[in-house]
Amino acid sequence: MAWHGMAWLRLMRTDSRAAKDSQLVVDDLSARLDTSCLLETSDTRSAYIPVRTQGWRTGPWDLLRRPLDPALADRVAPAEYSFRLFVSMETGDARYNHPSTKM
Repeated sequence: MAWHGMAWLRLMRTDSRAAKDSQLVVDDLSARLDTSCLLETSDTRSAYIPVRTQGWRTGPWDLLRRPLDPALADRVAPAEYSFRLFVSMETGDARYNHPSTKM
């Protein structure tokens, strides 16, 4: 995983999951998303940065029904639908204050 200007060593695994996510699909098939993961930087002395996203996946009904059907799910290009997400990152490590204060 690479983010602009930073290289991440790996997603941290505190148990068998590296991240978690949930989605609530509403009547028009838009989805309310909530995700979180813990990043470890690739520095000599690693920093740990929790990342959380919340928001919506939206698009035309005909498009949004395809990911819900296993036979059609691979036929959806990511550019065909939209995500509107709020991203938050935080850490107590002073070297990485910018994700905490600039996002």
